[in-house]
Amino acid sequence: GNVVKVGTVDAMQNGFEDEDDQFNFGLCDMAGKLMTAMYKVADGGFGDDRCLNFDGTSGTGAYLHIDNADGTEFIHINVIDSNPKEPVEELKERFLEWRKLNPCNSTCDN
Repeated sequence: GNVVKVGTVDAMQNGFEDEDDQFNFGLCDMAGKLMTAMYKVADGGFGDDRCLNFDGTSGTGAYLHIDNADGTEFIHINVIDSNPKEPVEELKERFLEWRKLNPCNSTCDN
């Protein structure tokens, strides 16, 4: 399992509860909230202690998957072994491409 740096869980919670959308992920859906939470961890220098101590990244990979209530896939992005690049940065790039095709609409509640 992961051995996370102290502050990682708090950073993730703060990102999930963020209402500011400082990273422009769109907070109208679970995908935007989870992406914000994950990015808050990497942006704050948190994550898996083993990876942080080895190569300065938050982890060896990053994964975002959400299914709709009917079991169909809403979003699936899996970044595996992006070394030397920060995996959450790669996830962010892929997420922003997905968000272009799946924008928040003005009727979404934050």
